[in-house]
Amino acid sequence: MNHVHSPWLIVQLLPTVVFVTLVLGLMFYPVRTLEPRLQPYRVLTTTAPAGGSVLYEVDACKYLDAPALIFRQLVPDRGPTINLPSTTTNIPIGCAKSLSSILIPLDTPPGRYHLELTLSYQLFGGRSISARVQTDTFTIQPPTP
Repeated sequence: MNHVHSPWLIVQLLPTVVFVTLVLGLMFYPVRTLEPRLQPYRVLTTTAPAGGSVLYEVDACKYLDAPALIFRQLVPDRGPTINLPSTTTNIPIGCAKSLSSILIPLDTPPGRYHLELTLSYQLFGGRSISARVQTDTFTIQPPTP
């Protein structure tokens, strides 16, 4: 009698097993998002006044067709980190170099800084993956009158 019910049991359990395997795979499978080809990113504007902007070159490969929420921080050699407004970007898939810039807040103290970027990708099922990159150092001078 057990042999008669075995195919029925397999037919009933198979969709559940496939579903659980798929969900676990999506939750834990490693996903490539963004990989820098050069770290730290090269800064083209090595000196800027507070209130000015700093231009840097992004050299990275993107593997996931999804937007990223970018958290940006100015990190000084000494003193507290300055959080900058976050932004959203969706660069195309592939490897490329591009130019990007940040506006330095007017009240930024003079000194040497580097920029830290955390790119957060929201995936299926509430999963989030982050990539961190940074720039070379640059100098912030007092604002120009």
